Amino acid sequence: MTTYFTKRITSPFFGTLIVSICLFACNDLYKAGSRTRLIDLEIKTNVNQEIVLKYLDAGHFKNDSLYKLPTKYAFLKNGGDLEYFPDNNKVAYFKNLPLEAYQLSSNGIFFLAQVYSPSINPSDWITDRARLTYMDYDRIEKRIDTLLSAVVVDARSKEIPDSVTFWQRPYDKVICRLTRPR
Repeated sequence: MTTYFTKRITSPFFGTLIVSICLFACNDLYKAGSRTRLIDLEIKTNVNQEIVLKYLDAGHFKNDSLYKLPTKYAFLKNGGDLEYFPDNNKVAYFKNLPLEAYQLSSNGIFFLAQVYSPSINPSDWITDRARLTYMDYDRIEKRIDTLLSAVVVDARSKEIPDSVTFWQRPYDKVICRLTRPR
């Protein structure tokens, strides 16, 4: 026997209402673009970013004790862009004090995505620009400059023409400027 109540429950309106309530009630669980906002500061340089990323991926780089990520920090490579887009995202680790690692990324623009500094946050990446001081940004810029200089030396030792190593002039000097947050 069909009652008024069972007719109302099985009506299309009631089903649509239930689905709508569920969708709107759960809207904080996931939103498109809800990934953690990164530092994402552009690195303005005349060095070809593809060569930089290849250098960071090369076998000799992984054996270089200055830039090699120690196994105790292997957790830094788990998840996110480093795991899912490894061709465009690399980690450069600096063992001289202060110990730090930088995620360098490229999507057509070469940029610093996030910073790991055990003295500031020993368990995770720093993704908030406000957690870093201007002195930190100066140090990061100088370290990236030394990395870019090492890339140029390596490219020249492999007889890669300067016109390929550098994408703009000057071809004899590394330019490295880290865009600062406002």
